[in-house]
Amino acid sequence: MKKLIYMSLIILGFLILTNPKIYAVENPYYDESYNQQKGAFYANGTDITIEEENGQTIIKWLDQQQKVPNTVTVFGGGQKGTHIENSNITMNSGTVVGIVGGGFSKEENLISKVENANITINGGTISSNITGGGYLYSQVNNTNITINGGIAETVLGGGVATLDIDGQMQYVGEASHPDNSPNRVNNATITINDITMPLPSHQGGIVYAGAQGYAFVGETNLIINGGNLSKITVSAGGSDDYVNKSNVTITGGDILLYQSINRGKIKEVNVKVTGGNIQEFNVGAKSDTASSGELDYATIYLLDGTIGKLNAGTVKSGALEIDKTKYKVYQVVYMTITNNTIPEEKIILVDYILSLSPTELTLSENFSKRINIDFTTSPEGYENLFVDNVKWKSDNEDVATVSEEGFVTAVEPGDANITASCFTKHEIVSVTVEENKKSTTFFWISWIIILLVIFTGTVILIFF
Repeated sequence: MKKLIYMSLIILGFLILTNPKIYAVENPYYDESYNQQKGAFYANGTDITIEEENGQTIIKWLDQQQKVPNTVTVFGGGQKGTHIENSNITMNSGTVVGIVGGGFSKEENLISKVENANITINGGTISSNITGGGYLYSQVNNTNITINGGIAETVLGGGVATLDIDGQMQYVGEASHPDNSPNRVNNATITINDITMPLPSHQGGIVYAGAQGYAFVGETNLIINGGNLSKITVSAGGSDDYVNKSNVTITGGDILLYQSINRGKIKEVNVKVTGGNIQEFNVGAKSDTASSGELDYATIYLLDGTIGKLNAGTVKSGALEIDKTKYKVYQVVYMTITNNTIPEEKIILVDYILSLSPTELTLSENFSKRINIDFTTSPEGYENLFVDNVKWKSDNEDVATVSEEGFVTAVEPGDANITASCFTKHEIVSVTVEENKKSTTFFWISWIIILLVIFTGTVILIFF
């Protein structure tokens, strides 16, 4: 019996020591000594909110709060050796130097880990980086950045593997193999709905879907729906990093420059532009700057919006080698592009026809019917480029409403027009809503039955 107990304890101890889901449990704390007294706040996985009160930046969690200087860097994770399940940072106002979803460690054998890092920026000022990953020896499995407002200098989907801290430059990873870097983010998502970049005192800023330094990013998704980025460079990758796959979707906003690469390497880039105003768009890097970036394959979909200059761009230290990269550009013929320098053989021009059925619809109150939508493209086979970009609208929602899937619901008698829009093309369905006679008849029959029941009950009570 004793042997069984001892064996059980040994097995339990082994499981505890080897289980990767062991998470350090620490309270949030402020470290005023970080980076030559600039200060750092470590949330250690506790949900925190950053706000300004009476000119002072305050970090709040549970029933506690901490005043911090404007030079502070805020980490969702912890310091060396911590392993945290979730970090959640929400910034509504105030001023900080950096917001970091992951953690921080300068020691290779004590990596700071966070499984899921979430950052939401609704307002305030970030004078340096919004970073999805962590600093130096850090790992994040999934990071999600959502920006709804505020002012920032730089946005990174991945982590920071090159850092000036305590007056010295710190590096992790190797230039020859950033894919093996200890600074890692497996999946990153950045959604920019609104933001002002850069800081008023600065000339320009950067949105990197990738990382900074010799860091690794598995797959990154950058979605730009709006914002003032008219002085900003947007890149599908990062600086000196390795990105396995980068997906970029631009639906709005004003952007100075888009380039797929800067420095580092990306195996695959997929870009879809369905709106916004981009002054210069490059499949590779900006043509008049040296770039050591490498890009294996790029697919570019230009469906709507405006582009001032469309270029193939460059790779490999400024040499015009983009033709050595496999890439293809799919462009809707109605897209506004002022100056296009990409060779014709690299571009497929696509036209499309949008049709609806039925084109006239009569419904009784409270009834619904779906409008069918069909696309015909020239050349054939590109219908999927348009199906997900249909927007529905009713000009009289008091009479009829329409869902995102095209279901029309009758509200009250009258007439309405339902419009389906896809980029520059629109089609209309005329809807007439009639009074539901069956419902009215049922209403009166119900009342007659109720009155008969009441009358019969009254008669029975009187005579019996």
